[in-house]
This record gives sequence, C-alpha cells and structure tokens, in this order.
Amino acid sequence: MSALDELVREGKVLYVGAGGRQMHSWNYADYWWVAEHRGYSKPVSAQVEWSLIERKNEKTIVAACERFGIGVIPFFPLAAGLLTGKYTRGAEVPADSRMSLPGYRSLLTDENFDRVSALTQIADAGGTVLLDLALGWWHRDHRSQA
Repeated sequence: MSALDELVREGKVLYVGAGGRQMHSWNYADYWWVAEHRGYSKPVSAQVEWSLIERKNEKTIVAACERFGIGVIPFFPLAAGLLTGKYTRGAEVPADSRMSLPGYRSLLTDENFDRVSALTQIADAGGTVLLDLALGWWHRDHRSQA
C-alpha cells in the first residue's frame, strides 16, 4: 500500500484500485481502514466479477465497496460471452473462443442456459436485447447510490 501511495504522491498515477478473484469484502474494508489510518491513498475502485450470471459478490464485496465509497468495475460482465447470445445449449463451442478454454467451459451449464433464456425473454419484453440488458442492469439498479 505504501508503494501505491508513493506512486500517487509522485504523480505517476492518479488513483489506486484493487481487485481480483482472491479479494473478499473484508479485504476492501481492511484496505480502506489502513489507508485512512496511515494517511495512504484510499482505493477508488474495485474490479469484481459481477454479471447477471454471477451475482455472489453483490451482497458482500459490492456492498462493502458502496459502504466505503469505492467504485466497482465489473469484470466478466458478459459472463465470458454467455450473455451475448454467442453460445447456445447443445451447440459446439468455437475452438478459437474463450469458452473453449478449460476454466470457462464450466459456465456452460443447463442452469446458466436457463438463466440466459429467462433473461432473453425479459429483454424481449422490455423492447431491448440480451446484450443491452446484460450491460445496463446494474447501472439502473445502483445509479441512485452513486
């Protein structure tokens, strides 16, 4: 943290942030608390996995970030392409796609395809497309808190 603070003080970076799959809500709270009490630059952003498929961080990390005034930058907001309509149940995954990699294939579950189907119906009923719903839902939900 002191190294990041030094970069801010030297004008080499404007702000600091944090993120990663290993981060938990208490990590952000600790980061903010230490920065507050030691006079370091506080984090202004957190990069968090967050999408209409993956919402587990919403009640923990996102809530902690809101409490401490840390902006949230979703990563994988399209669930590695699942929320684009690019992948369909039972269809072969293109060999050159991210979803063909071992760590991503686990997203191709019946449960997730059921979610995509339900979300597509919601988008259709609202006169929009799945991609717009996937990228715009959190903004509407959280803009009053900004």
